[in-house]
Amino acid sequence: LGLYHTTERNGAGLVSEDDGGIVGADHLSDTEVCPDSADANGNSSLSASECETFDGGNLMFFSPAVDSPRTLSAKQGQVIKANPILR
Repeated sequence: LGLYHTTERNGAGLVSEDDGGIVGADHLSDTEVCPDSADANGNSSLSASECETFDGGNLMFFSPAVDSPRTLSAKQGQVIKANPILR
């Protein structure tokens, strides 16, 4: 429906610094991205619980926790509503 993951498991879904292009992450200004520094156990994989204070509860987090509220930001809602499939 036009949305990207907010954060990928390995944090690789971030905006590329080389060309400023989107390489798999949500590019909307009101959605949080979990930083690599949140990887508390050092396994190079970001979990919903490690990203809880960032975007771990967002519907578009790559793998939200089972009991998380599954939220969307306002701009994510606008993207969905603007999708022609929903008209």
